[in-house]
Amino acid sequence: MMNNVLSLLDSLLVSSFKNGKKELKEEQENMLIPIDDREVVFSSYTFDKDNIFPFLNKIKGVHSMCDYILFCQSNNQLYILLIELKHGKDGVMNQINAGKHFSNFIISTLNRVNKLNIEPQIRSISIRNKNITKKGRTNCEVKYDDNNFCNFSGNTFVIKEFLK
Repeated sequence: MMNNVLSLLDSLLVSSFKNGKKELKEEQENMLIPIDDREVVFSSYTFDKDNIFPFLNKIKGVHSMCDYILFCQSNNQLYILLIELKHGKDGVMNQINAGKHFSNFIISTLNRVNKLNIEPQIRSISIRNKNITKKGRTNCEVKYDDNNFCNFSGNTFVIKEFLK
């Protein structure tokens, strides 16, 4: 069933939220990072849009969301990469935590509707404009802390490096 999970997720989620490009982009921050998806099957979504929760009032923090959620499959395991792109010192945890709760809701819904028991590995990733390296160094060593959080520094987002 794991081979079909991304298809099930794609059918569950509204297609206008799907990021059809192999890049992470934050226009306000002038950030563009290509995605290297070799050896990995993934679906990328961006829910960081106005009125993502039309049934909730616009109270501070309610409509906060990380920039990208990548659903990835590797070795019969589903991974969820929560990605927040930032310029400067602003915090990323509010958006990352919102993405985590939203992802858990999506997976719970997927499990309920399809009578599955998928337990994804969730990774949180911060990408700051100041940490993006100059051309020439595409990979960086991916290190997670005890909360599965990583500060990315590199100029290409190599998905398989984040699935450890």
